[in-house]
Amino acid sequence: MKIIAGGLGLLLILTLAWPAPAAPAREVAPGEAYPNVTFSAPSSPAHLKYLGLKPGQELNPAKIPAQAVVIEVFSMY
Repeated sequence: MKIIAGGLGLLLILTLAWPAPAAPAREVAPGEAYPNVTFSAPSSPAHLKYLGLKPGQELNPAKIPAQAVVIEVFSMY
């Protein structure tokens, strides 16, 4: 009985630890509009002013009037 319980426990641990496949990311093609996503507004009044946002207003890159918008993403993990 201990062997069965131990085997099931090991199977559970291995199942939970196995990485799940991530959905493939789709790249934005040149000339294509940026997907409709929003970012929360910064808390700094200076940053809000620079971005032309009001407190609590979200940042939508698709609404930035520019020929090019560069978005840099940092990941710690």
